Amino acid sequence: MIQDRSGNFYVTHGNFYGTQYMADGAATIFRLTDNQTLIPFAQFAGLNDNLSRDAYPSRLVEAQDGDFYGVTLFGNFFRLTPDGQKTAIATLDRNFLFNRLIQGNDGNFYGTAIGPEPPDPGMVFRLTPQGKLTPLGY
Repeated sequence: MIQDRSGNFYVTHGNFYGTQYMADGAATIFRLTDNQTLIPFAQFAGLNDNLSRDAYPSRLVEAQDGDFYGVTLFGNFFRLTPDGQKTAIATLDRNFLFNRLIQGNDGNFYGTAIGPEPPDPGMVFRLTPQGKLTPLGY
């Protein structure tokens, strides 16, 4: 997989994926096929939609199982299948702002989150594909 600076990436089956964000954090993840067909892949509500926790999805990770995973800024951990089915896996701690994930060789996801203020300045965490969050350090 190759990822550019904007967070768009190419996967081995030849499709281009990217995310279009709106000002309120609403987002559409799109797929551009090899025959140049643009397909909306998944939708995320923004802050104008009752302060949705779906706002600002992270860059996607193409996981070892072939699905895509990500987390929204406000802690919704989700999975997208290659055919565009979106599944919410877990709702994480509302007191943190979450960044993008990476997947380790052990199959778990790792990331960082910014805390609201001292004494919780932030954390490094491990997240299982089933949604169990384990803080690794603060």
